[in-house]
Amino acid sequence: MILFLLGLPGQFGECCASSLIRLVQWAGAPIAQIHPNSAEDLSIAIIKDESANLIVRGHHPSAWLRRVLVGTNKQFLVPLDDPRRVVSELVSRDGLDLAEATRIVGSSCAMIMPLISLPGALVLTADVDWRQATAIVERMARHCEIPVNSDVIEVVAAELPQAGFGWQSEPSAGEPTVLHEADLAIVDGVAGSYFRCFQGSAMAQITWARELFFIDGHQPAIQPLDITGRVRLLIYGPHIRLPPGNWGAEVVLGFSTESAGMNFVVDVRMTGGAVLAETSIRPTQQGIFSVNLSFVVTEDNDGSIDFCVTNERAAFEGRIMLGHVNLTLQQQEPSPEIDRLKAELGLVP
Repeated sequence: MILFLLGLPGQFGECCASSLIRLVQWAGAPIAQIHPNSAEDLSIAIIKDESANLIVRGHHPSAWLRRVLVGTNKQFLVPLDDPRRVVSELVSRDGLDLAEATRIVGSSCAMIMPLISLPGALVLTADVDWRQATAIVERMARHCEIPVNSDVIEVVAAELPQAGFGWQSEPSAGEPTVLHEADLAIVDGVAGSYFRCFQGSAMAQITWARELFFIDGHQPAIQPLDITGRVRLLIYGPHIRLPPGNWGAEVVLGFSTESAGMNFVVDVRMTGGAVLAETSIRPTQQGIFSVNLSFVVTEDNDGSIDFCVTNERAAFEGRIMLGHVNLTLQQQEPSPEIDRLKAELGLVP
C-alpha cells in the first residue's frame, strides 16, 4: 500500500501523518515514510524498502507527483492550516527567521493549490478537523481504504496525545498572535490569498513585501541601496514558487534624485534559470514608479520565482529601493479569433 499525504508543514500535518501511521500499524502492517524529490526517488524507495507500506509525504509536491496522482487516480490526503499559524510554528519551534518561514509556506501553498481540485484529494482543515479527532481519523481511514474497524479508530484518536502528537482542542502552540502585526501582514500578503482560495474564494492578489527580497550583498531589501559602482544585480528575490497560470506583476520601486535619468532592467525569472519576462525603466525624476510584467508559469515549471533589478551602466551616485511586488493570476478570456484558427487547423472537435 502506498499512501500520499501532501500538505502544509506544521503541527496539524504532523498529527495527520501520525494518525495515518497508527492506522496502518493497527491494520497489522509495517510502514515507512519517504519524502521523494523525484519520480526516481519514489521508484527506488518502493524497490529498496522492505516495508509492506509507504507514506509519501511532501510540502512542495512537484509536477511529476501531480502527474502520478492523476495518472493512477490515487486517493491522497491534503492537510491545510492557517498559513500564519504555520509560519509562527516554523519561527517559534524550528528557529527560522520570518522571511525564510514565509518563503517555505508561500511556496508550499502554491504547490498544493493545483492538488485540491483533483478527484482523489481529501482536504483536511485544522480549524474544523483539529477538534474532531474521531471523525477525522475515520475519514482518513475510509478515504485511504485502510481496513480497520470503529474500535481501532477510537483507539487511534485517543492514544495520540499520550505519544506527544495528539489532537488538541485549541491549536495554541502556533497561534498567529505569536507574530507581530507587521509580520502577520507580510505572511498574509504571501499566503493569505491561497488560504482563502482553499476555503472556496476566488484567487485574489498576492503581495510580496520587500522584507522577502535581497539587495546587493545578499542583505534583506529593507534599506535604500547605494547604486554607486559597476553594472550589477541590485535587487533580487524572493525565491517563492507560484502555481501554474498566466500572471501579471506590478513592481514598485523608489528612486533618488541622483538615479534619475539612468536605465534599469526589471525582469522575472526562475531562480537560477530562464528569464520569463523583462522590461526597463528610466525614471525622469526622483519618486515612486511602477513597472508591469506579464509571464506564464507552466504546469512543468517547479522552480521558484525571482524578480530582479539591474542597472544598465555604471553609476557615480544614486539610491534605489524596492517597495513591493503585487501579483495577480490573470483569467484568459476565450478569443473568437483563436477559436476559429484552432477549428480551421482541426485542433478542436
